[in-house]
Amino acid sequence: MSWIKSTAGLVWSKAIAHKFIAFIIIVAVVGGGYYEYKHLTAGTVTTQYVTSAAEKGTLVVSVSGSGQVSASNQTNIQAQVSGIVSSVPVTDNQKVKAGQILVILDTTNDERAVRNAQSSLENAQLALQTLLQPPSTSTLLQSQQSVVQSQQSLQNGQNSLASDYTSAYADVSNVFIDLSGVMAGLNNVLYSTSINKIQANVDAYTNLIADINANATQYHDSAISGYQAAYAAYNQALADYKNSSINSSTSTIESLLSETYGTLKIVSTANSNVKNLLDLVNTTLQQQGNLKIPAQLNVDETSMQSYISTTNNHLQTILQIQNSIQSDKQAITIGQISVKQTAAALEQLQSGPTQLQIQTQKLSVTQAQNALSDAKENLNNDYVRAPFDGIITDITARVGQPASGTLAVLVSNAQLAQATLNEVDVVNVKVGQQATVTFDALPDMTLTGKVSEVDTIGTVVQGVVSYNVQVALDVSNDQVRPGMSDTLAIITNVKQDVLLVPNAAISTKSDASYVQVLGADGLPTQVEVTTGLANDTQTEILSGINEGDKVVTRTITSTATTPTTQSSGGLGGIRIPGIGR
Repeated sequence: MSWIKSTAGLVWSKAIAHKFIAFIIIVAVVGGGYYEYKHLTAGTVTTQYVTSAAEKGTLVVSVSGSGQVSASNQTNIQAQVSGIVSSVPVTDNQKVKAGQILVILDTTNDERAVRNAQSSLENAQLALQTLLQPPSTSTLLQSQQSVVQSQQSLQNGQNSLASDYTSAYADVSNVFIDLSGVMAGLNNVLYSTSINKIQANVDAYTNLIADINANATQYHDSAISGYQAAYAAYNQALADYKNSSINSSTSTIESLLSETYGTLKIVSTANSNVKNLLDLVNTTLQQQGNLKIPAQLNVDETSMQSYISTTNNHLQTILQIQNSIQSDKQAITIGQISVKQTAAALEQLQSGPTQLQIQTQKLSVTQAQNALSDAKENLNNDYVRAPFDGIITDITARVGQPASGTLAVLVSNAQLAQATLNEVDVVNVKVGQQATVTFDALPDMTLTGKVSEVDTIGTVVQGVVSYNVQVALDVSNDQVRPGMSDTLAIITNVKQDVLLVPNAAISTKSDASYVQVLGADGLPTQVEVTTGLANDTQTEILSGINEGDKVVTRTITSTATTPTTQSSGGLGGIRIPGIGR
């Protein structure tokens, strides 16, 4: 029994021990695994750049759509542009070859557009050629002469302005010399007692007609108030003039000119008011006939006319000198701008055109070439041609009538493949464009053809507009049957010898396009570029980078780990009592 108990105890102890060992292993593995993970993820972050060189090549742009092989072998002939029919060189049931002219539209405007585009291209090419040529000796001399002339013009303006300020002070001095006599004369006319000994002349003159003319008092008051205003303005201006000199600042002289001009206007008004009073008295007394006109009245009227003439002459002189100063200031401003512009032009001429100027002019040439290409294409569209061999029937085109709708029907033995395009893609599709055709049922077969018809009116389904396009296969194939599903890839544009980069290299921001160019130091620099056409994989670059530049297409960031020797979480030296040695 003791042996049994002992054995049972040993068995129980071993069971407990195994459970304990399992628990220790789990704890050790979990703890050790976390320790390893934390150490393996520690390291240095590195960045690598996947690049592609900007290269010259051919860019092919295409659009695609799916549809079915047509059961019919005829196509409707339509014009690609609007216009008036000028000729129909075919007849019904006539056999025609692919490319043969069926209808001609009026070419007058499009021929003119081609000529104008050709002239624009020649001008752009000439401008680029001129830009790249070093300046001639005569051109440099002319530019240098322009700098000298602009500097001389500026100096002349500055001298003229200085002279104007001197003249201005002299003119102001003359004004106050004459105004002293005018103001004294005004005072004498109004306040002397030459008419009678007990009244000032202004009152005596007024009393002569006060009972006859109702306006006498009003003219009397205007003469006195005018004189008082002139007297105050004159005394203030005279004091300011005495506080200045010919060496005063230009701003002081301009202020003195303005004040003097204002004073002259006030004195002129006073002169007119007094003269008006005297004229009223003279006219009223003459009209009565039986009243005596004082001899002093004629003397005073003559004096007033002289004062008015003197004041007006000075007004004109001061105004002229003010205008002359302003004119010289404008001439100096223009001269300063001219000096900067001519100096900059000379510097640019000597250093040659900048890279930006060259790229800009090259871009102008490219744009002119594109415009000429478009003009020629429009002219070519005036000639409606047969897309494939066949028999022309149902001709509805008439000379002198608009080329709208179906102009004729072309019947052929050629097979026709159809597809549906969206409104964005169809605008670039035209009759005669090359296309490739694949078939779902014949995965190993690819046939070629040309666009023979493009719908002018789209079909709207649930708000989406689509257009049917028809392609005539170049070679018929017995395996191709009506109703088979097909996919058309229509080449809409081909540009040769253009600078190309992968689309992945292009990024846009605020309507501008950029690429990252990898430098000699291995670091990328963002460069703005002008883009042209693009297809699914490549984009044309018009300016901004050069052939051979390496552009970044992808950035890879990785973490470098540092291996370390650590416990893997095992039991190590742990010893469980009662379990072996």
